[in-house]
Amino acid sequence: MLLFLLDEIEGEERVSIASKCFTEYPSPKPWNTKHVGFKNREEFTQVPSASILIAASEKNPNACIFCSGIHKSGDCFKARKMSSEERQTAFQNSRSYFLCLEKGHVIAKCGGKISRVI
Repeated sequence: MLLFLLDEIEGEERVSIASKCFTEYPSPKPWNTKHVGFKNREEFTQVPSASILIAASEKNPNACIFCSGIHKSGDCFKARKMSSEERQTAFQNSRSYFLCLEKGHVIAKCGGKISRVI
């Protein structure tokens, strides 16, 4: 019974901490719809969410090619657990350069180091 009550108290504390995080953000100012640069209000919400982290990793050219994480592919722990066939498939799908595992540059201009994973 005591363990149940402790779990309930911890849960309530977590909820109160989480709700404080969301209420600290001020409400956005009213939007001027006549302004030339006006965009949808939903694009500028200030509430933190996991979708922002995912979107940031998709826009990041140095995102991990194995798990899409926000770290370099050579440092990926999930890739170390993959078989060589799985790593090769992930590499081919990402269209990255084989030696440095980075996207968006040609072999002649690569100044990267050889990856540790492959």
